[in-house]
Parts: sequence; C-alpha cells; structure tokens
Amino acid sequence: MPNAGTVVISARGEQRVRGGHPWVYRADVVDVDAAGGEIVRVIGPRQRTIGSALFSDQSQIAIRMLTHGDQPADLALLRRLLEGALAFRESLALDATAYRLVHAEGDLLPSLVVDRYGDCLVVQALSQGMDRLLPAVTEMLVALLSPAGILARNDPKVRVLEGLPQTVDVLYGDIPEAVEVREGTIEYAGARRPACSSISGRTATRRRGMRAGGSSTASATTAGSPSGWRGTARRWRRSTSRPMRSRGFGTMRRATACRI
Repeated sequence: MPNAGTVVISARGEQRVRGGHPWVYRADVVDVDAAGGEIVRVIGPRQRTIGSALFSDQSQIAIRMLTHGDQPADLALLRRLLEGALAFRESLALDATAYRLVHAEGDLLPSLVVDRYGDCLVVQALSQGMDRLLPAVTEMLVALLSPAGILARNDPKVRVLEGLPQTVDVLYGDIPEAVEVREGTIEYAGARRPACSSISGRTATRRRGMRAGGSSTASATTAGSPSGWRGTARRWRRSTSRPMRSRGFGTMRRATACRI
C-alpha cells in the first residue's frame, strides 16, 4: 500500500485540507502523476507535502485525505483506524445487534461503510481507492471480529460516478437469506433483498400509510434509510449511538408479519 503517485493541488485546495476538509474536488487538482484508485502523495502549489490520500480519476471528489504531513498511509494505518472505530462502538455499549461499525470519513476511513447485522457484516466501498483496498479490509474485519459472513453491497449509484461496477458479492463465509437483529426489546427478521429503489418512494409510501391508518406501522417501508432497510420501526434516529440500517439486509417487524 505504498504511495504510488503524486497529485498537485491548488492553493484553494490546500487551504481546504488545512482547514480540516476531508476532500479536494477535481477543480482544485493542478497536476496528476497517478492512476485512479492509488494512494497518492498530495502536494501543494509550493511543492510542500500536504498528506496522503485516495485518488479518483473519475469522480468530482478527486482526493479523499487519509493522513496529513509525512505520516505514511499503509496497511498498519488502515488497521489502526478500523480498530479505533470498532473500539468506539464497543465503548457505547449499544443495546442492539444491528448498528454501524464504520462510518466513512467520520471514522477517518473515507468512503468505507461497515454495518453489523447479528453475526454478519455488510460493507460498502464507495470510491476507487477503497474498492482497491477492500480485500485487505475484509481480512482485517475477519481477524478483528470473526464474523459468520461478510456481504459487499457495492451497488449504490455513487459507484457509477467513480467508474466502478454496481455489484453484490459475498466476500467471506456464509450470508443467510434471513438474519435476526434486535434494537433494545424490539426484534426484526431481516432479508437480503432491498425493499425499494429510492428514499423518496419509501417516504411517500410511509406517509400515505400514516394518513390512512394513523400509524407508521401501516406501511412496511421506512423513510430516510441510508441504504435500503425495510421495516416498520416508528422512529430511527440518525446518530452513532443508534442502530443503523444498510443495503445489506431489509427488515420487517414480526408484529406486522410483512412479506418480503
């Protein structure tokens, strides 16, 4: 995982990075000596090293920062960041078996999402660079968590912007057709099949169900899911301390006996 190339960015791009922004857009890329998906050394207009980053030659987000200064971006760094993200979730002592383990830039792991569903994991690699690192990430997750299986739901449309295929693959172990998960005292039976093609469609269906039946359980879909859960939970909070939903499994509440 050595830095294989270099990317020179503009003064505006350097200012953004030094101000704490994790991305540099294509408009601020001045010169490139790298291939898409490589980890590159990011250089400012005065030829000073700014840090290391994932580089995309397709997306408008050309640079996703991994390190700053001369800190190396290697597999040891990747493992440390994964361990830090997992340790943070462990410290929350969540009363649930379905939640987000790794939240991309929020955990300093740009474009990587990892969700837990029972003893299975669902991952998404949403950039060229992280897609190339996915085999190493998979090995680390297996070593750190010993999951029964790991599913890659790499079918979001954002991957098209990266010039990547939309795929769904089992990366490790066995992924069952259904998995039971729990949030507090509420249990769900999940299935691998996504529920709906768009968030707006789920939102409209849920609202129609609430108007017709006076309850959010009148509909089998929930709004605002980041990646395709199906369920009838009355409220989901967008917070790290709450269980998260992903394209890995759709859910349904047992009490409503919804059909997949």
